[in-house]
Amino acid sequence: MSGRLRIQWLRIRVGQETWQQRYDLDGSLVAVVGPIDRGKTSMIECVDFLFGRTVQFRGAVDQRLRAVQAQIQIGDGTYRVTRDRDHPGTVWVEEADGTPVGHFLLRSQDEKPSWSTWLLMRLGLDEMFASVRLPGDRRLSFAEDLLPYLHIRQEDIDRFVVRPPSRTTPRLAVFKLLLHLTTPETERLAGAITDTRNRITLQRRKARDLARFLRSSDATSEKALDAELVTLREREREARDVVARLRAAANASATHMAHLHRQVDEARARLSEAEDTVERDHRRHQEARSKVKALRDSLSHVDAVEDVEPCEREQLTYAFDACPACRQGLGERVVPPGHCGVCVLPLPGAAVEAERARLRKMEEAAATALATADQDLRGSGEVVRRARADLDTARQRVDQHLAASTSPHVDAIAAATGELAALSAQISALTRLRAPHDQLRRLERDTERDARKLKEMRERHLQLSAQLVRPGDALERLNSLFRQIVHAFDLPWATGRARLDPETWTPLVDDQDFGQRGGGSRTAVSVAYSLALLLYALEQPADFHLPHLLILDSPQKNLGRNSHDQALAARMYRWMADYLQDRAAALSGTTSGQRYRDFQLVIVDNAIPAEVRDSFRPTVTFDEDTGFVRELEHPHGPPLPAEQLRFGDDVGIELGSTA
Repeated sequence: MSGRLRIQWLRIRVGQETWQQRYDLDGSLVAVVGPIDRGKTSMIECVDFLFGRTVQFRGAVDQRLRAVQAQIQIGDGTYRVTRDRDHPGTVWVEEADGTPVGHFLLRSQDEKPSWSTWLLMRLGLDEMFASVRLPGDRRLSFAEDLLPYLHIRQEDIDRFVVRPPSRTTPRLAVFKLLLHLTTPETERLAGAITDTRNRITLQRRKARDLARFLRSSDATSEKALDAELVTLREREREARDVVARLRAAANASATHMAHLHRQVDEARARLSEAEDTVERDHRRHQEARSKVKALRDSLSHVDAVEDVEPCEREQLTYAFDACPACRQGLGERVVPPGHCGVCVLPLPGAAVEAERARLRKMEEAAATALATADQDLRGSGEVVRRARADLDTARQRVDQHLAASTSPHVDAIAAATGELAALSAQISALTRLRAPHDQLRRLERDTERDARKLKEMRERHLQLSAQLVRPGDALERLNSLFRQIVHAFDLPWATGRARLDPETWTPLVDDQDFGQRGGGSRTAVSVAYSLALLLYALEQPADFHLPHLLILDSPQKNLGRNSHDQALAARMYRWMADYLQDRAAALSGTTSGQRYRDFQLVIVDNAIPAEVRDSFRPTVTFDEDTGFVRELEHPHGPPLPAEQLRFGDDVGIELGSTA
């Protein structure tokens, strides 16, 4: 696990493609100095923006800034990081040589780590932070919970220590994790203990409310409900048996009804067949009658034209079946009067007699066929009458069975089913009344089970807590470092009694907490506290996992320009410059010395005392003509044009004089 976190350089984009020149920040002691309103704080807020904070930029920076890019050393790697204000939910990461690493969302999605998780993984803190569950099921993050230890902001440096009082819970959670006063397993177990304890409290409250409700009325008496349910369930069983018997009888009746319906269908089929036969016989009868009539008409014509001259005879139509030679049909052929119906030649006298004989023979055959067709028609008509009678009989049987058997079964089944439904509704209503008793039993069982589980988890938590670093050891070392720094600062009117509160881990100077001191004194105490944490992380990295980066914005805030306040500022800066450099030199060649070379302390201030100014390299300097956003002539807009002042009588008029 490496606590290295250093910003090597930073640059901004002020248009769609225009990246400004880099600001070099690669050093252990770095200063950003210049007059007020030059963008010093905005520059450091760009670092926060890169690390995932939501930053409200101001003035010209807010209007012109489009993206921020920096190269950072974190853990064992060096990366180029970019965050675009047009896509603020995503951070792009590359290796120092430009090889893409990936893009990371500020909020985790699916299985891909978020930007906060990626940063914590590089520092070896991801498992620690993931183990803590804050109120509202919120998780610790780099930007919201770790960054406040690393960047003491200008507006906060004299207001509170690291986090406001409302954020004490996450502040302490991070502090204890970093100080190894807890472990991921301990935190997960503590979260499970809290959840189980809350669940037990909720279950007991519900159980009390249920018990109070159930005791409030005899209608909810468990014994009375159980007795009534037994009676109703017995009646329900009997009603089910009745319904089953009725449905069985109805099924038997339905089987016979189906048989009767089949008989109706069969009778209807026989009637349809008989009606088809009658129709065919009727057609044959009509055809035979027409043929007989035609032959008789032919005979009448033959008799009528026998004595008439051939030229005066009417045209006759003879019905011959076919030509005797070729057998072609001659039935529709029109023959001139007195001519042969076959050869169409004039008929001699003997031929007329022969034709008459032939027609009579054909007429006799046609009459015989007509008699046969008439007999067949009467026979098929009788068959139709009998088939229709059979159908009527079958239908009557269906109606009789329906009236005698099916309808009574339907009524009986409806009545029995209605009674069964009423019993089931009563049972359902009583079961709902009985449900609170069952719920009460479940709550009691679940509470007993969770209580046993809670006891086991507390015993395990005690075992794990015994293996942790003793708070007293860490507190003693931090107190020593804090006292050393406060003594070096030589706070006015302070007696030198400086320590950390063992409950809140916040600074006490002369037994006064942070809020009880004056503004300038609070600033100095806040600086001393943050420097003590940084020193402890550098000297005891195995016991304190705070990253080795500290940004102090306005460490002279609320210090006046008088000699006493300026002397205090000089002592603060002298200690930061001399102690850290001397310590790095003393530990040169050792592992601790390497850590003192890798740490980074960034100071943002209007000016640095001249005697230590050379100790801060690199130094980013802004002046009256240059600010954070380069080549910006009027950061807050063009000035108003000069206005000519008026004198004499005009002045009185302009001021509303009544003279």
